[in-house]
Amino acid sequence: MTITGKIAHWMAGSILALAAALPAAAHADIATIPITGEHEYKAVRLTPQIYNRANPDLSDVLVLDENGQPVPYFIHTFEIAKAGETAKMFPLRAGETLIHANTRSSDFYRQFNVNQDILATAIFIQSTTPLFACDVQLQGSFDGIAWNHIQNERLYRTGGGEKLDFFFTQPLRYAHYRFSTEDCPLIIDGADLGYSRTLARREYFEQTMTARFDIEQDGNQTVVKLHGLKGVPLHAATFHTESQFIRYVSFANRRAKLFNYTIGFSHYQSLTLLFGGWRTHSDVVEIRIENGDNVPIDISQITLVYLTKEVVFKGENGKTYTLSFGTGPTRAPVYDIVQYKDLILDQGYDLLPIQITLSDTVTQAPKPEPAFDYTLLFNVLVVAVSLLLGVVIVLRLRRKAV
Repeated sequence: MTITGKIAHWMAGSILALAAALPAAAHADIATIPITGEHEYKAVRLTPQIYNRANPDLSDVLVLDENGQPVPYFIHTFEIAKAGETAKMFPLRAGETLIHANTRSSDFYRQFNVNQDILATAIFIQSTTPLFACDVQLQGSFDGIAWNHIQNERLYRTGGGEKLDFFFTQPLRYAHYRFSTEDCPLIIDGADLGYSRTLARREYFEQTMTARFDIEQDGNQTVVKLHGLKGVPLHAATFHTESQFIRYVSFANRRAKLFNYTIGFSHYQSLTLLFGGWRTHSDVVEIRIENGDNVPIDISQITLVYLTKEVVFKGENGKTYTLSFGTGPTRAPVYDIVQYKDLILDQGYDLLPIQITLSDTVTQAPKPEPAFDYTLLFNVLVVAVSLLLGVVIVLRLRRKAV
C-alpha cells in the first residue's frame, strides 16, 4: 500500500473511531421505574407528560429492563359497561318534608334516608307533578345533622322531555340525602339510589391535578387558557372562585352554564365543566366565559380531572426498569401477556411511582464537569489529515519533476 493509501486508511479509521466515541443522541423520553412491592406484576400510571409526548394510540410506549431489552406489557384502562351489565337501584325511605323558616310555603326540603351501606353513583327521583322546571339542590349527610352540598341540577318535565336524575361526579356513600327547592311546584314522591359499575370503574382511573392557566380579556369574554394538555383525556375542570355570578361558558365544542351565588340562607353552585374524556391535539385548551356587561370572574385556581391508563408488566424487585415513549410513529407491540391479563388483574399488582426525563428538558441540577469537546477534536483531526495529505502530494510531484 502506498503512503497516500496508508494515510487515507488511517484517516478513515480515526474518523469512524471518533464517531463511535461520540455520545449517542437520545431521541426517546423516558421514565425510570424502581421495582419494589410484594406482587409479581407491577404497573405505572400514565401522566399528562406522557400523554403530551407519546403517540395518541400509545404505540411508541415500551417497557425496557436494565439491559435495554423489551419487557412484555399490556394497557389496563377504563372500560365501558359490558353487554347486559345494568346499574343497581336501591329505593330510599322517605323522611320528613321540612318547611324552610321565613320563606314561602312553596319552598321546602325533602329528606330521604338510606337503609343500608350503599355506594352510589346517581340518584333518581319520582314525581307526579305534571309540568315543572326547577333548580334543585342536593345535599348529603352521615348523621342527619351536618349536611354537605353535593350538586345542583335543573330538573324538569315538559312537553319536550324530562330530567329527574343527579349523576354524581364521584361515587358517594351518605346515610341521608336531602333535596331543596325554592318557589317551585315540584313535589318529590320518592327517590332511588343508583350504582353503576361503569361509573365506579371510571372513578378508579381518574386523576386530579392543578391546572396551569392564564387569563385574557377579549371584548366581553374572559378567555381562560389551560396549558400542557395535549393528548390528555380530560374528564372535568372545576373553577375555584369567590365571585358571585351566572355565566354561560364555551369549551371543547360545547356550551354550559356556571353559577355561584347566595340568596338568603341558600347557596347555589355549579362550577364544574364536564369534558367526557375529550382530547385535544394542541397544548392549550381554551375556555371562553361570556360576561355580557358584568365584570370578569376572579378565578383563583382550576382543578382538572383526567382519565389515566396503567401499563402493567412483570418486574423483578430491586432492579430499575424504563418506560420509553415519544419516539414518533411506530407499530404497537403485541405480546402474549394480553391473553391472560384478566388473571393478572385478579391476582393484583404493585402500582409504582415513576421519574420522568424528557429528551429536551434542561435540568437545573448541579452542573457536572464539562465534557470533552469532541467536535473540536474532530475538526482538528480533519484539518491535520488534510495538511498531511497535501504535503505528501507535493513531495510526490517534486520527485516526478526531478
